[in-house]
Amino acid sequence: FNNFIKLYRDEQFWQALSHNGIALIVLPVATLSLALFFAFLFTQGIRMARFFRIVFFFPQVLSAVVVAVLWGFIYHPTVGLLNAFFEVIGIDALANFTWLGDPKTVFGSILVVVIWQSVGFYMVLFVSGMEGIPNEYYEAARLDGAAGWTLFANITVPLLWETLRTSLVFLAIGAMDLFAIVTVMTNGTGGPSQAADVVPVLLYRTAFTNGEFGYA
Repeated sequence: FNNFIKLYRDEQFWQALSHNGIALIVLPVATLSLALFFAFLFTQGIRMARFFRIVFFFPQVLSAVVVAVLWGFIYHPTVGLLNAFFEVIGIDALANFTWLGDPKTVFGSILVVVIWQSVGFYMVLFVSGMEGIPNEYYEAARLDGAAGWTLFANITVPLLWETLRTSLVFLAIGAMDLFAIVTVMTNGTGGPSQAADVVPVLLYRTAFTNGEFGYA
């Protein structure tokens, strides 16, 4: 019982849990919005749609560790591609910015990586669902004067609801995890001032670094 009392008073735990809570809101909203947008775009008969589907899906076949290492190089303050890009376009204030070394940006930077890796998977799910919607629904709606956003909001989204609901469950589970990517990108420390700590990382560190297995 003392462990539970300690947990209740542990500010580090509540901070880590709040980060999981933020991810629980940001990841589903951002990932599903982008995935729906690209899925709708790639089912409208644009050129090279199949090629772009493969490109967008490719990050999903990479392990979280590989993705974390890759983006660790992209975010690197001196040799990273992101800062080099800002230098090229003349934004000198961000040319040497430490994205993973600043408490204000480290967690947001990691969430961007998670969204980047996840969008392609859900895009493929939505493309599959959209292609299964009978075209007669759209034709009937167009005869009634519907177009563009109206078709999407009143036909596509309602008929994709089962897929959307399943996707929300998967993303919620992922948001409460984030162990591998946070561990690799912050070297297991949770970032500066534990600004990117999440509960699984804190649990692991409590058990295997501090040796407090009961509390963990």
